[in-house]
Amino acid sequence: MDEEIMFEDATFTEYGDLSFENTTNGVSNTILYDGMKALLAPSLQAKSKAFITHCATYIDRNADSLVISAPYKKLLFIETRDSDPIFPMYNASKNDIKAIIKQSPQIYQTFRTLNNPLFFILTGLNIMYREDAKNALSREAASYASLFMALRFYSSRQGHLLPYENDYSKDIMEYTINHITEKFLIRKEKTILGVLKYIATDNDENLGDRLLQNPTDQNFKNYITNLSTRINNFLRNILTEYRKNMEEQNYIGESKERYNDENQNLREIANASSEIYDLTLRVYTKLKTSPLDSNILKIASSNSKMSATTIQNTISNIFKNEMDDIKKVITYTLQLFLAESKNKIEHVKSKYFMIYCLKVYRISNTVNPTLEAMKKILDDWMKIYGSQYLRLNRAATKSAFRKSMFVYIVAAITKYA
Repeated sequence: MDEEIMFEDATFTEYGDLSFENTTNGVSNTILYDGMKALLAPSLQAKSKAFITHCATYIDRNADSLVISAPYKKLLFIETRDSDPIFPMYNASKNDIKAIIKQSPQIYQTFRTLNNPLFFILTGLNIMYREDAKNALSREAASYASLFMALRFYSSRQGHLLPYENDYSKDIMEYTINHITEKFLIRKEKTILGVLKYIATDNDENLGDRLLQNPTDQNFKNYITNLSTRINNFLRNILTEYRKNMEEQNYIGESKERYNDENQNLREIANASSEIYDLTLRVYTKLKTSPLDSNILKIASSNSKMSATTIQNTISNIFKNEMDDIKKVITYTLQLFLAESKNKIEHVKSKYFMIYCLKVYRISNTVNPTLEAMKKILDDWMKIYGSQYLRLNRAATKSAFRKSMFVYIVAAITKYA
């Protein structure tokens, strides 16, 4: 079990004087939950979409720091832009949260470590949205509340624990990730965002469930500190390995590592897999949080000879119902381009990428399992979402319909990668 480490940068004095009255101590108090419920419940449902959009926009804005395979790039967190707007969104203020915290003896005892009102409003939002688990928007908002707190902790601890003054920090960090054992969570989840989602979800399913069943101040506190501890330990463990490699000057670079042909090929495959995963999540996140792009629609229309309106309507339905398969098509496309054809990652944003993808798309009777899997998804979309259009428009061919869906995703990869 992880050793509990409680921390945060600022103290309560950042938000004004907190003179805690020494109220009756007891682990059964529900002061925090009761106060948050009274404060947040009136606007909870009306603001779920706005809250989800706020969190998703933050992730999208910082994709370069999150959709990467190692914590070498600083995740910026600007309170006035990134966290402060959450309070008025629910007709609350930091002082409102502070007034609730002042009444809790559990927080009084550890006020130097649990010092940011953001933690408490996010925990309150998480538990209250989870109480409405039958509502899809509430479930999504609850997940974003815990993830956003994880992002805040990660940003804070990353700056304190990981050095960035070394010009080779990215290379050393990538070397570190490539050489640590499978017991490290980053090896399983592949990206920083994946790790933070995993930790946040696991915290919800353990400490969060306990808080949901028994919303005491102690469980409120444990939910926050456990999340901070796990992120702190995740970074500390990587930093330990990082420092060893920095001292030994181990890093990924042409002049540093020496491989025979077999090992070199294995490294290329591993690097390509990491690149594919990073790019897939970056493009997927952007597609999930952005409206349909008119320029991409035009590209799909001109390449398939289908109207942009038809493509827009169909893509909208696919994006609404098939995001998991969209992620698979992105992955398959990048796998064909980077891993199987060994093209360079910088070419993904070039015209050559579209030319290559269209050439691959035209291949018929393929025995390539990656291409077969991708075309099967496109065929399934055509059967589900294109049947009405194909019946009413004889000139439209199955090939054109399927091609329009594929070209939209390829053009999106080029734009968002």
